[in-house]
Amino acid sequence: MSERALLESMSQQMAELVRHVAEVRRTHVELKAGLDGLRGEVGELKTDVAELKTDVAVLKTDVAELKTDVAELKSDVAQLKIDASQSKADVAILRRELMDTRASLSSKIDHFVGFVSAEVMMNRTKIEEESFVRSGENRRISKRLTALEGRVTRLEAREHSEPGD
Repeated sequence: MSERALLESMSQQMAELVRHVAEVRRTHVELKAGLDGLRGEVGELKTDVAELKTDVAVLKTDVAELKTDVAELKSDVAQLKIDASQSKADVAILRRELMDTRASLSSKIDHFVGFVSAEVMMNRTKIEEESFVRSGENRRISKRLTALEGRVTRLEAREHSEPGD
C-alpha cells in the first residue's frame, strides 16, 4: 500500500470515527435527557412512596385505635349483658315482692273491711235501737203535750166562762 492509499484509508477511518463520535454524542444527549427524565420520575416516585409510607403509618394508627375501640365496645356490651341479666333477676325479685305485698295488703284490707263493716253494723243497730227508743219517748211526750194542751185549753175555757173575771 502506498502512502497515499494509506492516508486515504486513514482519512476515511477518521471520517467514520468522526461520524461515529457525532452519532454517540447525539445518542448520548438523548440518553442523558432520558436518564434525567427517569431521575425526575424516580424522585417523584420516592416522594410518592414517602407519602404512602406516611399514609400507611396513619392508617395503622387508625386501625390500632379502631381495634381498641372495638375491644372497649365488646367490653361494654359484655357489661351491658351482665347488667341486663342482673336487672332481669332484680325485676323477678321485685315482682315476687310485689305479689307478696299485694297478697298481704289484700288480706289486711279484707280484714279491715270486715272489721269496719262489723263496727258500722253494730253502730247502725245501736242507732236504730236509740231511734226506736226516742220515737217511743217522743210519742209519749207528744201524748202528754196533747193532754196538757187539752187541760190548758179547758182551763182557759173555764176562766173565760167564769163571770167574775
